[in-house]
Amino acid sequence: MEEIHSILSAGAGGSTKLRQPGCGERIERIFNYKYAAEYISGFDTILQRKRGIGEFYGRYLDPETTG
Repeated sequence: MEEIHSILSAGAGGSTKLRQPGCGERIERIFNYKYAAEYISGFDTILQRKRGIGEFYGRYLDPETTG
């Protein structure tokens, strides 16, 4: 996975990579549980982690255009 764009993943063992919009260098990763049993039993945790996607990109929104 190159460091030039964001990648969203779903499913056991998936790894989401969030890249700062524009020419920024900030990168964050969100990992899913590897094994199916862990993924299923920890699904609430995974959903909470995925909410971090909105928080990550929310930092870069222009407050004047988002109302």
